[in-house]
Amino acid sequence: MKCSKQHPAAHCGDARPRPARKRPLAAGGQGWSMAQAPSTTMLGRHGSPGRGPWRCGRWAGALSGEANRRIGVDYWLIEPELRQLLDDVRYWAENQTFSRDEIAVRFHRRLAVIHPLPNGNGRHSRLVADLLAVQLGQGRFTWGRENLIEAAETRRMYVAALRAADTHDIGPLLAFARS
Repeated sequence: MKCSKQHPAAHCGDARPRPARKRPLAAGGQGWSMAQAPSTTMLGRHGSPGRGPWRCGRWAGALSGEANRRIGVDYWLIEPELRQLLDDVRYWAENQTFSRDEIAVRFHRRLAVIHPLPNGNGRHSRLVADLLAVQLGQGRFTWGRENLIEAAETRRMYVAALRAADTHDIGPLLAFARS
């Protein structure tokens, strides 16, 4: 069965099972890692804008195609910026340019700046930074969960840490990620 995009419907979120991954995600350096990930991993199953892993050409998993975006890079720069980010992360990891936590936090910040999705960029970049941290042998970040009572204050601290990182002061974001 094929969807309107002329590829196997299993790629579009139907109930058919997908084939097992050849390189499963696993902790402790086994299997897939962000430092080895091809850029198509970040771009969805098909590796091109507008075709995410869940629904072909629909919002879920699709890169933003908005012209005149107020936030993030212009939509035609999303793919090259993601490729550059992944190349940078690979280099940082291979050459131990930064600490493992700092690599993951810098990855989070750059992904948030690129802002590749129409919605959910913060959640997405924190989740993928957590996966990268685990692959680098670190624990998942807490991202300010220490203070769950004052959600507004936690968000204010997070935004302030992101703004500090925009001025090349990564320290507050590193501290927030482990708070």
